[in-house]
Amino acid sequence: MGGTNKLGLNRIKKEYIAIQKDKTLTNLLIEPNPKNLYEWHFVIYDLEDCPYEGGFYHGKLILPPEYPVKPPGIMMMTPNGRFKTNTRICLSMSDFHPETWSPSWSISKVLIGLVSFMTTDELTTGCERKSDEERRRLAASSIAYNMNTSIFVKLFEPHFSKIEISKERIKRSEVEKEIYEGEIKETEKKTGWGLTLVILCVIGVLIFQKFS
Repeated sequence: MGGTNKLGLNRIKKEYIAIQKDKTLTNLLIEPNPKNLYEWHFVIYDLEDCPYEGGFYHGKLILPPEYPVKPPGIMMMTPNGRFKTNTRICLSMSDFHPETWSPSWSISKVLIGLVSFMTTDELTTGCERKSDEERRRLAASSIAYNMNTSIFVKLFEPHFSKIEISKERIKRSEVEKEIYEGEIKETEKKTGWGLTLVILCVIGVLIFQKFS
């Protein structure tokens, strides 16, 4: 890959080995893209006593060619109500703040920090604030959403039995996703009609004032 360096690649390979042996990552799956070792994918799961309980949140880290000298970019791919999807997240360990980055920090350390931040209410660039109810609905439909993402299936299907993603659970999630998306469309439809009526009323008032 153009722009990479041997030091960076050696570091990445060592981190991969360490991650495979790490038994403390109880709510994280971490895998590199086999076609690009500077793109790492992760799944946050098994969060308890919070609106994300039961959810499986797929995201990715984009490592710069200068890694580990420079920090990674962090993005969430699964709708979750906490972070915007496909949007870089501003954290002290992300590429938003190279001045606070330490080369001693690892991919797993960054993701542990992300999990910790996810369960707070602190806002930063890349965040959004949905209700707890909506976050629970998104958690329930997260598996179905992820199953439509080819890289998620390719990298994490071998782990499905470990994280208890069964065929039955996938089907339940698909039902939840269909119901949730149907409700959103219905809400948008009602909102659209309401806005149209407001505009028509304003136009009517203006016409009345003009000719009265």
